Amino acid sequence: MSHERYGAHHTYRSTVKGSGARALVGVEMGQRLVAGPLDEFLTARWGLHVQRAGPT
Repeated sequence: MSHERYGAHHTYRSTVKGSGARALVGVEMGQRLVAGPLDEFLTARWGLHVQRAGPT
């Protein structure tokens, strides 16, 4: 996986050796968001799943 940064823009590239599968993801950073009750609820459920069932 590689990472490139140009100001607030981040680009991630990944290739799976042997299969040729590729991924390209671009992210534009903006203002920091304030987490609300729904964000905290969903994050807590995800953490519980990973803790109990193991990494997915």
